Amino acid sequence: MNEAAYREAEAELWASCGLHPAEQVIPLPRIGSRVRVQEIGDGDPVLFIHGGPNAGSTWAPMLPHFPGFRCLLVDRPGTGLSEPLPLGPDTVVELAKRFVGDVLDVSRSLIVSIRTAVHRGRVEARDGDYFGLTLSVITRILDVARGGQILVSEAAATRLSSRRRLRRLGSRRIRDLPGPVVLYELLPG
Repeated sequence: MNEAAYREAEAELWASCGLHPAEQVIPLPRIGSRVRVQEIGDGDPVLFIHGGPNAGSTWAPMLPHFPGFRCLLVDRPGTGLSEPLPLGPDTVVELAKRFVGDVLDVSRSLIVSIRTAVHRGRVEARDGDYFGLTLSVITRILDVARGGQILVSEAAATRLSSRRRLRRLGSRRIRDLPGPVVLYELLPG
């Protein structure tokens, strides 16, 4: 990725919203990575964690509607300007458990509920980014997941260890996809 070009485009986005965030890099010692966090405002903290393959600045246009709050926008591992992290179901759950208290040093308890989609397929790598139907499928599966849920496509489920507990949710028609997708939920344990 061309970091200078990325920062320039992001600065234009922030300027269009009339905002100028502070930036810090937060180590995730228990997870073994570091994430970039941008911060706007003062007051009670509100943690913004994006979905999909984008970055924390995705939330920039909404922030003027949060006066009186300390808005913390996270670039999840492997997105934006955060370091990559080899993600699997265990590390996603670990990240969610430790993120608020251990990483951001937030004094008050906040409930963070993330949803995750797992799919297997081919992607096209171009100019430091990824494209293709596989990413669209992941995004659409993520759209139907509830907070705290890990949904797995049949293509990915066939490759998971037999030790993983999966509950078959059945075949679902998902927006913008050509046919139904068989989904499973990854259960704890």
